[in-house]
Order: sequence, then structure tokens, then C-alpha cells
Amino acid sequence: MNRHSLSLRRAGWLSAAGIVVLTAFPALAKPLCNPLTLNTCGLPFPSDYWVETEPNSPTGARIDISDEILRPEVLAQLPVENGISVEQIFNDASGFSAASAVVFEFDNPPDTATLPKHGGSAVLAFDLTADAPVDIRTQINEYARGRRVSSPSQVLEIFPMGRWSFGHTIAVVVTKSLHIEGEQDDFESFHSNASDPDQQTYITALSQAIQRMGLTPDQVRTATLFTVRDRNEVLNPIRDLVTRTFDAEHPVRNIEVHYKSFFSRKAALITGELLTHNYRRENGIGLVDFEGDYQEQWIPFRLTLPKAARNSGAVPIAFYAHGLGANKESDLLMGDLNAGLGIATFSVDFPNHGARAEADGGGVFENLIIDKVTREIGMMTQNNIDFAAAHKALIGMSDLDVVGRWRWGSCWQCADGIADLDTRRVFMQGTSLGGVLGSAYAALSPDLDGAVFQVSGVGVTSILAGSLLWDLRFSRLEPPAADGAEALLLKGAIQQLLDYGDPINYIDLMRFPDDGRPIRPLYVMTGSGDSIVPNDSSIALARIAGLPLVGEALYEMPGVEQQETVDELGFGISQLPPLMADLEFLIGPLLTDASGHMSFLWTSSAQQNKAWIREFILQQ
Repeated sequence: MNRHSLSLRRAGWLSAAGIVVLTAFPALAKPLCNPLTLNTCGLPFPSDYWVETEPNSPTGARIDISDEILRPEVLAQLPVENGISVEQIFNDASGFSAASAVVFEFDNPPDTATLPKHGGSAVLAFDLTADAPVDIRTQINEYARGRRVSSPSQVLEIFPMGRWSFGHTIAVVVTKSLHIEGEQDDFESFHSNASDPDQQTYITALSQAIQRMGLTPDQVRTATLFTVRDRNEVLNPIRDLVTRTFDAEHPVRNIEVHYKSFFSRKAALITGELLTHNYRRENGIGLVDFEGDYQEQWIPFRLTLPKAARNSGAVPIAFYAHGLGANKESDLLMGDLNAGLGIATFSVDFPNHGARAEADGGGVFENLIIDKVTREIGMMTQNNIDFAAAHKALIGMSDLDVVGRWRWGSCWQCADGIADLDTRRVFMQGTSLGGVLGSAYAALSPDLDGAVFQVSGVGVTSILAGSLLWDLRFSRLEPPAADGAEALLLKGAIQQLLDYGDPINYIDLMRFPDDGRPIRPLYVMTGSGDSIVPNDSSIALARIAGLPLVGEALYEMPGVEQQETVDELGFGISQLPPLMADLEFLIGPLLTDASGHMSFLWTSSAQQNKAWIREFILQQ
């Protein structure tokens, strides 16, 4: 058994009134790894082995972990100077991400026939704070044991079906119902090998948790115990920046008007630039600095006016969020649909996309190396700020008047004294990544009427764990020296940083708003078998946001109520077949599943969009 050492202050564990709690221990002269470590010092992950008590923490806990849990050759490849290291990411946090994957490592391959997707008796999760089991899903990570890592590892990942409860303590246990090839250390052997007082105390706490779950230690292969960070630790910093940005003025410039044919359902395309506030470090291309000042940045926008703006003026507006690697110009399809409903379409490029990619340090697919990982993370967080700036700039165009009703002797390409936009009526639309980033802003925005998204989900690293995009593209963000287990540990660290821009942490604010904000309806369309944004992430979205499944079920959604229509408040999620479902015999299951991500091209998708918008946005 390979045991690494590291410099840490230790946390001990006691049980009081049946609840596992923390008690501080002094620093040890000879540091140790997680006492259940096999080959990788940082696994199992996450773990309160690296937590100490903190009276001023909302969870009573504070992470204190060392970079030395990584091998020196892996640490040397991280852009530590830009904020990417275990210590910088985790230390002083009140706990681990609510979207964290629990990661266990084994010496030998697990028998997947004994691993039910939802854990069964092989993997169990228990919320010690709520005294209740937690619904989970499991997978053996194929990337970790493949050829893209420096050395393969046998790694089991466990995700919550929604998210881990904020501020709670969670126990996750792998039992001997999961069969492992050959000899394998079990929980009792870890217990007997623990010679250090901190190791013994932590394992004793694990033993207590195991017994609370109705198990005995001799039934267990391995386990972990961890605290979930406080929600406000994530929500307050990003919402403060969104609100601060929205409250500021964001002028527009370089406006151009491109008129459409009189017979088109679109009256005009307006282009220009708007002012946003860039809070990213590294001269505006890195991680968002929540304590720092901003740089001014001008970004392009486009606004499509429908024919209705000529005829009746003051039309509502759809704020459209495009997909990964696309740009604001990809709003054409939705812009046409919206124009038919008498709705304007407004769009901007995400950071590192479209016309702004160069200014943001390169396009999203150009930055897929570990040295540039902060650009990818910063993109996700900064986008909320940019959307707030764009939304406020849109409101500032409330007096826009560039088209008018045609009459004999009048000019339909001229102002008529009637505003073309009703900037009090703005709702969010988005596709794919646009649904992820769009739902983040929809939940945080001070002033939106609702949101409708296509092929979307929540939990960024959870999405990537099951997406073709990980193997094809995003796995390049891992340091080349990392083995399979270390790569997944680092992915967990990245999720901790992604939390601020990940709607998994606050999408429920649409249905359950705080701060006196109104309920905002939410409708999501998903593609069955989608291998880009996997269905599991859409299930998590539905469970967290309280979306009932509307219409036919093409794939299972455990924990989601099914009904014929959206509820009276406008909440719902639907399922569409893969675009090429009828061609599976010809193209095979891989391409068929990938076409699930194109399901929004079905006519039924447009019909659902229109019906929902008419009822809950236009209130017709």
C-alpha cells in the first residue's frame, strides 16, 4: 500500500447525540494521507479528513488541505501562479462543492455487473445531517483507465441525482456487494493499519456513519465522509457582482440598422457594441476576482426586430444564449421563431466565443491545455456578469425607434414616434451551453420574466463526465503527468471553482426565489440519449428546479413527477427523440445518441417553444 505524506493541520471526529461533528487537533510533525488511500493520496475524494473546525464558518468546518497530496510532477504542471492548486482552490472553504463527484480508487477492475447505475446495495449515500439516504448514480470512469492518462486507474465515480445538500455532512459507502477482481484492501484493513491518532479518529467517525446506515464495517470496502459547502459561499459573491453590474450604466455605441424586406417577418437587424465590466484576472482573461475591480470591455451585440415592431411597436424581447463554440449569429433559427410570435431577439457572444474570442485570450476550443484552464473557468463565471451588463444595456435602449407602420406617403423604415421595444418584458432562451449559462443568469437576474431552454442540464463536471466532449476535447485540460485517479481528483477541484457559474447551485431560485423576487417560469426540452449534454444532467436540473416531466417519457427520470402539461406556474421539462432515431440501423447508436443533442430541430420542439411562450410570456 502506497502512503504519501503531506503537511496538514488535522481534523478529528467525535460523535455527539448521534451526529458526527468536528473537533480540532494540533498540527502534526509528520503529516499523512487520507487513511483510506490506496495509490493516490487525495482519494477517496472529497473527504473531511482535510477539514478542521472553524467557529466562524457557516458549516462549522474549514478545509485545510495541502498541495502535497499531488505528486510533484503533477503539481509542477499546474498554473499555480494563476490560482490553480489544491490549496488555493479549497483552503478556507466551508466545505466541498454540492456538485462534487465522489471518487474511489481500486487496485483491480470492479465487476460492472455488480454495480447498478443507482448504486443498489453496492454503493450507498447517506445524509448524516438530514438522517436520510441520498439518491445517486454511479459509473466506472473509462477515461481514467484509458490511454489518455499517464497511467490508468480503476476509479468509481458517484454523483447525486440532484446535488448534495448545502451545509450537510454526507457519507458514501462502497460495500462488498461490488465485486473486485483479485485481492483488495477493505475498510477493516484500513482501520487496523491506521496508526496515527487523526487517522484512527476519522475512521472511527466513518464506522459510526456506516452503522447509522444500517451496515457493519465488515460489509464495507471503502467509504468517505465530507461536508458540503454553504450555499451563500457560492451564491453571494456571484449575485453581488451580477447585481452591481446590473445597477451600473452600460451604454451602447456604433449602432447600425440593417432593414429587412417589407415582406419578411423580421423588420430589421440592429448591431452594435455594449459596455460590460470584466472582473477576470490575468489582464481580463483568467479567473473572476470577486474582491477586485473591473476593466471596461466593449462587446458586440445583435438585436432582431420582428415585423410586429413596425405594426404595433413595443415588442417583448428574447435574450438568446448560443451553444458551445457557436456565436451570437446562431440565433437565426430562434430569431425567426420569435419574429413569428412578434418578439425581438437579442444576443451577445459568450466570453471566448465569436467576435470577442481574441480579446478574451482565445476561443474556447483554443484554450484546452492545462496552462489555460483559468480561461475556461473564468468564461463560465464572467458570462453571468456579461449577461447582466447586456441586459441592462438592452433596457437602456427602451426608446429605440427605427421602424414604423407603413402608410401611404410614410416610411416604414423610419421612426414613427413609438418605441420598438418593451424592455420591461424580457425572457431568456438558450441552446446547449446556452441553456447552462442562460439558466445561471435567469436564476440570478434581478429582472427577467422566465426562461425556455433546449438540450440543457446542470452540473458542469457531471455533464463532462458523461459527454463525448470530454474524450474528444476537454480532457486536454488535465496535466499530462496526471494518472487516471489524479485527473479525476483535479476535475473535482475544477468543479469547486466552476460553482459560481454553474446553475446547479441556484437554478431552484426560479421556482423558489429569495430576496422577495417573483417566481419565474422555466421550461426545458431535452433529447433522449443525448451524448453531448447527457440526460442525467437534465434529470438533475428537473429535480433541483422542481420541473415535472411533460408528455411522453422516452427515458427514465427518477424522482421527477410526470404529467400531461406544464404546471400552472409554467414549469416543466419534456423529452424529444434523437434527430436521427429512425436511422440508427444505418448510422449506429453512437451517432444516434449524438443526434439527441440536435433534437431541438424537430418541428415538435418549435411547437413546444411557441406554445409555452404564448401562454407564459405573452399570456395569450
